[in-house]
Amino acid sequence: MDPNAVLQVGQERCDVLVNAKASDPEAVLSELITNPSQESADAIRNLCTDLLPDLEGAALGFPDGVFGVGVHDPRAEEPSIGPGTYRAYPGTEGCSISVYAGSGALIGEYDASAPVVIATDAGRVDSSQCYSWFRS
Repeated sequence: MDPNAVLQVGQERCDVLVNAKASDPEAVLSELITNPSQESADAIRNLCTDLLPDLEGAALGFPDGVFGVGVHDPRAEEPSIGPGTYRAYPGTEGCSISVYAGSGALIGEYDASAPVVIATDAGRVDSSQCYSWFRS
C-alpha cells in the first residue's frame, strides 16, 4: 500500500470526526460506538489525538441490539457490556431499552428520557431505535 494514500485516508477520517464533533459534541462518540473500525481508531491514535477521550468513551458504550451484561462468555450468542449507568444519544424518537435479569425475567423497560442503570444483577439488555448508549 502507498503510505501517502493511507495517511490521506486517515486524515480524511479525522476531518470527518472533528467536524462532526464541532457540530454536535456527542455525534463523534455515537459514530464511534455504532460504526467501530480499526481505521478510525488508528487515525485517532496517530493523527487526531484530541479525539482519544471519545475513542475511550466509545469502548464503554454500545449500539442498538441485544447484549449480555457482565463478563463476556465466548460461547454466548451476544456481545457483552458492563454494568453501569448509560444514557442514549439525544433526540432519538421511539428509543427503548429492556433490561432482563439473568433468569430472563424483565427488570424494566425504559425510554431515552433519563439515564438507565444496568445493575450487576442484569443478565441481558435489548435496545431498539436508540442509535447508541453512552456510559455516564
